[in-house]
Amino acid sequence: MRFFASGRLKHLNDITYVVLVVGLTALLQAISGFGFALLSVPLFALRIDVHEAVVLSSCIGTISSGWQTLFLRKNVDAVSAKRYIGWSLVGIPAGFALFVALSNQVLRIIVGVAVLFGTLVVAFGKEVKVSRAWERALGVLSGALLIATSTNGPPIVLAMQAQRMPMHVFRATLARIFSVTGVISVVLFLVAGEIDLSIAVTTLICMPVMTISVLIGNRIALNLAERPFRILVLFLLVLAGTSSLASALG
Repeated sequence: MRFFASGRLKHLNDITYVVLVVGLTALLQAISGFGFALLSVPLFALRIDVHEAVVLSSCIGTISSGWQTLFLRKNVDAVSAKRYIGWSLVGIPAGFALFVALSNQVLRIIVGVAVLFGTLVVAFGKEVKVSRAWERALGVLSGALLIATSTNGPPIVLAMQAQRMPMHVFRATLARIFSVTGVISVVLFLVAGEIDLSIAVTTLICMPVMTISVLIGNRIALNLAERPFRILVLFLLVLAGTSSLASALG
């Protein structure tokens, strides 16, 4: 994402597009508890390099999750959060190896598959029973996807939906997990030299609209019926996943 050259902003249309995507995806995450990267990465990747889309989504998504954690901190299931964070850490090295080694085309395919998997989780996850061994495996997979594609939500969501958590606890616990693991991913990308000036400045540009979206989303979540929202999220996830696969295979 070379938005900046000689200190001057370039490709303003691309930045405007990114800001609009952030506004939408931050709103949806604030309402549902997840979905920022599932939508933002494939949508970013329609206009920018997919590796940079992953890094940008990680930077902005971590801040968005941090806001959520602050607002919802009283409802966090701390025991579950610590457990999933620990398992995610195990998968991070493998995820970074994939991020470095895979081509843009392969990453787009993986993102598309991960998003469509997330769609299935949203649609049918509450009907799935997950053993403790599968919880560990899903946590490790989430850590790998966190670095490789930034779409680490579906495995954690699948495991946590099986616990039948109340919605307010579900949203708060996801926010805690995503904020902590997100900080780790951003530090890793920073150390690896993946975060350049354009990524940093674009993240800052997106902060106002992201903050407003989070505030509005938290208010909407207090009154919104779950079923209509789930239908909307399913539609958007299918659209994003198929778009990512189409761009990779087309």
